[in-house]
Amino acid sequence: MSGSLVYNLQNLSYRYSSNKTALNQINLKINAGERIMLLGPNGCGKSTLQKILAGLIFATDGTLTAFDRKISENAMKDKNFSVVFRRKVGFVFQNSDVQLFCSSVLDEIMFGPIAMGLELHQSKKRAYDLLAYCDIASLAHDSPHHLSGGEKKKVAIAAVLASNPDVLIFDEPTNGLDPKSQRWILNTINDLNRQGKTIILATHQLNFVPEIADRVIVLSDDHEITAEGLPQDILSNRNLLIATNLVDPQDQPC
Repeated sequence: MSGSLVYNLQNLSYRYSSNKTALNQINLKINAGERIMLLGPNGCGKSTLQKILAGLIFATDGTLTAFDRKISENAMKDKNFSVVFRRKVGFVFQNSDVQLFCSSVLDEIMFGPIAMGLELHQSKKRAYDLLAYCDIASLAHDSPHHLSGGEKKKVAIAAVLASNPDVLIFDEPTNGLDPKSQRWILNTINDLNRQGKTIILATHQLNFVPEIADRVIVLSDDHEITAEGLPQDILSNRNLLIATNLVDPQDQPC
């Protein structure tokens, strides 16, 4: 399932203030409705790339075009554009605690719609719809900070969905969750994709890749794209997986 071009990255690089390279010469196009999986060893730049795609940080070299507009720190100073962009792109962090800050689950989910200018009754209806969708209606008046890891993840996803973004970016969405919560995450991601959402994920759990990715992008320790292709082609390339520290070379292939 693919449509019009959403992202176009050309020779994009990112360096920290210490001049340490996080991404080097990334060229990548992402179409509407795609499920893109980012793979690579720790520290290769997956999370940095996701934050750039979400407009949370900005490339130090090269260009990023999203929704037919070049994204830069200066571009995001245009308040009208930045508001529209942030409605279009939702980011679900690996650690749910960094994005949960309200005193109740209901308030957490209502925050985005209210900030967008929706009336209180509209925001509340949207929140209750998402509470039901994420199977957390019973938690509406609980504090997000007292929930389990899986429950927090559901609240974080509901809060992001409240703005109805076109693109959903997930950083290690199943990390640290029990099997039941992991399965819910995978099913929900695919359901959201069927609704037309563009999905961009990063994970280390290779067993999930075939069912939640249309295309896999592999980053290397050199912070470059070292391979790109269909899930079955990437996962069958044992030499690539060993070289990028995604499998233990001593493990016997299945």
